[in-house]
Amino acid sequence: MAGKRKHNDPRNKLFKSYLELVELLRPRIVLLENVRGFTTDFNRDGQALNYSEKLKETLSSNYAVYEELIDVRAFGVPQGRIRYFLIAIEPGLCVENPFDLIRAHLPTFLRSAGLHVPVSSATAISDMEVSRNGRRPSTDTPKFEEIAYKSPSTHYQRLLNAGTECPGDLRLARHMAEIERRFAKIIEISHAEGRLNKSISKDLKEKLGLKKCALRVLDPDKPSPTVTSMPDDLLHYAEPRTLTVRENARLQSFPDWFNFKGKYTTGGSLRRREVPRFTQVANAVPPLVAKAIGEVLTKILNQGKKRVTDKKTVKLPRAQRLMHPPEITAEI
Repeated sequence: MAGKRKHNDPRNKLFKSYLELVELLRPRIVLLENVRGFTTDFNRDGQALNYSEKLKETLSSNYAVYEELIDVRAFGVPQGRIRYFLIAIEPGLCVENPFDLIRAHLPTFLRSAGLHVPVSSATAISDMEVSRNGRRPSTDTPKFEEIAYKSPSTHYQRLLNAGTECPGDLRLARHMAEIERRFAKIIEISHAEGRLNKSISKDLKEKLGLKKCALRVLDPDKPSPTVTSMPDDLLHYAEPRTLTVRENARLQSFPDWFNFKGKYTTGGSLRRREVPRFTQVANAVPPLVAKAIGEVLTKILNQGKKRVTDKKTVKLPRAQRLMHPPEITAEI
């Protein structure tokens, strides 16, 4: 729900380009993710305008359409993040709600990954504490330092670090001594006041002369708040600093072998044209969620192919298949 929520913001119409691609390719299954606010009404000259309704209406002419708000914590992602997901399926390919199939698949998915939910922030990033690893000159940015990473220490960390000797994107922000002292005070008071994972109090902001509205200290024992593109939205739970790109990526469930490219941050008018590393991480679908959903959708497609083969059905042209879908079901 962040942002000015202008109904005429050109980014609101980006889903139309997605629909054009769907029309060209006519995939058997369509998967789309967006922010929660995509489902709420915009006010346009006193009238309600809802983009998710327009999306469903367009896809419904060729697909059975399902939608749901998903909390990614259920998938083992160490982050409180609710997103809108839409799945559109070619008629006859699956008679069940795919989100019901995804829910039924979750226990197996978590068990195969060895994950127990919820996964906490410390479980995800404690192996990257500077106090544990030390510092060294940054490998990609002169005059900066980075975490001198050693090794993972929890199952979640080992799962994401598998096959990676040393992850990238560990560059530390260059905080002035005064800023570090302020961060240390904020961390101390947030722990004392029980405001971890919550915006710091109005009194504390006034006392420290802060203007920033959203500033939170991670709770090490719980999943983090939603990762954003602003690197100073979250403070480490124990160290007076903001998080690195890699720590944010861990909270998003990116494997350590995945490297981000480009600038680390940008600002002002450049935000409209550039997508720096922090934004790449924040705007992504958590890979664990993508994997779990992908496994279910792949099974639907494979079972559909198997039933068609078993019936020795002659493959008709796509237009005819849409008009006369085979009677097949999926069981997961």
